Formats: sequence, structure tokens, C-alpha cells
Amino acid sequence: MYIPAAPSLSPLALVRALYLQAAPPPREDRVYASYGRYCLRMLADAAARLGVKELLAPAYICREALEPVMAGPLRVRFYDVRPDLAPDLEKLAPAPSGSAALLLVHYFGFPNAVEEVTGFCREKDFRLIEDCAQALFSMDNGKPLGSFGDAAFFSPRKFLPIPHGAYTVINHPELKKALLQPSGDAPSPGPTLGRDLARWVLFQSGTNLGLGDGDDHLLPEARPWRRLDVPPAISGLARQMLSRQEQDRESVIIRRRRNYEQLSQELAPLPLKPLFPDLPTGVCPLAFPVIPPNRDEVLQRLRRAGIGAQFWPALPDEVFNNPHFPEANRLRRQLLLLPVHQDLSSRHLAHLSCSLAKALQP
Repeated sequence: MYIPAAPSLSPLALVRALYLQAAPPPREDRVYASYGRYCLRMLADAAARLGVKELLAPAYICREALEPVMAGPLRVRFYDVRPDLAPDLEKLAPAPSGSAALLLVHYFGFPNAVEEVTGFCREKDFRLIEDCAQALFSMDNGKPLGSFGDAAFFSPRKFLPIPHGAYTVINHPELKKALLQPSGDAPSPGPTLGRDLARWVLFQSGTNLGLGDGDDHLLPEARPWRRLDVPPAISGLARQMLSRQEQDRESVIIRRRRNYEQLSQELAPLPLKPLFPDLPTGVCPLAFPVIPPNRDEVLQRLRRAGIGAQFWPALPDEVFNNPHFPEANRLRRQLLLLPVHQDLSSRHLAHLSCSLAKALQP
């Protein structure tokens, strides 16, 4: 059996996006771009126009996600995370009031210390940017993630089968005025659509080629960088597919939550440590993060079995093996992500649990 890491694109869904039913118009409260890393670059540039000098970023973050920002006007300074992924603000070196923007990542769909971080930023007069790339549709105490800070960005392609696409939401009027629209050409959706359709064929047929989605859909596309200072726009097709698939929001949330809860029950007897044992109300999980013994060996065994298990992330060079960031490096070495996306049924999850039990055997 083949269980992909991400939901697959059916031919019918593609035909519907191309020819059937007009998609809802783009949301006026959003600024669209091709990928989340470019949304972050646009926000960093806007903050710099307002006098911000540096971006405080978590050490536990994908290296490629920060490359556009590092090529921009802001200095990037890292802070470590605690074992529960909350920012370790006590170890953050002081910065002058009003001089920084803090990047808060909501990991794997779960709210991350919202009250603590918003209070810290209010006290320091820092801009707060919420990284919701892994938290599409999630809420905290009835309020959507992305609505607590000055701005936020989302990466729907991590939850929905679209070729690319991200968007920024601005909650601060001055920051909204300072934000420029993406001016680069949109990437071609063709190669990604072909890959997603092939994944759908394998998934529907149950064919296991022993690949296990080694390309890691959580990571940015592995392709040569365009100019980092010219964020590319979203393609018309990707925006149309996003607008239509967002209409299935409630179904996606229900299925992902159901799959997370089932997997939690089935994995309980195994020698694993779930990062989030409980699933709070309002969370739409991206994946099921666990810490197994011998993570790398377990990961390879699962992939040979056709299971789309993943690791995350490839850390920034300034962080990797740096003793100042022990938690980020520990999580990078130990954490394993299991799929819970909306395409999976109880049968798929039972097979995943059985495969994981075998992978854990000596």
C-alpha cells in the first residue's frame, strides 16, 4: 500500500478547476505570492520601511524559508525553542524597543504560546509576524491563527493539492501601506501538477514503489533560486484551485482531526513520544509528530514500505550543530512526522500503524 505524505490531486479536481464551475473571486484581504518564503520576504521588507532593523526567528525553522529574508535589509537573529516548541524568550538577547520583528511559527497546525508571545511583543514594542505556513484553518480559543499579530502568512499547498500558492494577511494599517505586491513572474504549475497526478494514480491503485514521498512536501521546492528580491506572484490556475478547494474547508478540518485522533489511539501502545498528545479544539493538524527511537532508521523503513513519513526541517547553517540552540538540533535529529491528511481512511491509518510497529522492531 502507498500512503503519500500529502493529499493528491485527482484528474476530476483538475478538470473542474480548469473548465467547470467558476471559482470564487480572490480575497481582497490577502496578498498572494507563489510560496510562503516570499510572503515572509515581503513582510520583512515592509517592516524595514517602518524602521525595523532585525527579524527574530526561531532556530527550529526550515533553512530555505529564510533565504529570501537573509538576502534582504533585515538582520536575522535566532532564538531557541523549548521542548514544547514555544519560544525560549528568556534566552533572547535584548534589542532596543521597536527595533525588531518577531517571527512566531505555529508548528504542525498547533497554536504556539500566543498569549505569552503577544504580551512580550507588546511590552517590547516589537512587530509580530505569525508563520502560519503549517497552520491553515487552525484556531486558538475561537480566533483564527494569523489574527493575533501585525501580519501573518499561509502556505495552503501544505494542506491542499495545489501546485503552489501562499498569501499574506496584514492586521496592522501601517504595515499594510508599506507592503508591496509581488512583481516576479509566477512559476509554471505544470511540473508540480504532473507529480501530483502521478501520486494520485499510485495512491488509488495502492501501488508501493518503495518511494515513500522522499521529496518532503513540507520543504520548499528544490529548484534554483530566482532573484530573492523579486518575489514571484501566484499563477492564475493555482489561485483558482485554491479558491475552489477552500470551499471544502470544514471537510478538510473534520477528516484531519479524525485521522489524528485515530492515529493517536492506535499508536498509544508503541514506544513513541507524541509531541502533542492532545488535539485541542480548533486545531487542524498538518501531521502527527512523534519522537521514536532510532528516528532515521525508522524513517527509512517506513519509506520502503510506501509510507510518506517525513523529517523537518533542514536547519539554517547558523543553527545546525550550534550548541547555542540545543532544542532545535535535538528536534531536527529526533522528530518524525506521520501523515494524517484528508485523503486517508481508517484502513490507511491501520496500515500505517502496523507498518510503524514493524519499523520499530529491532
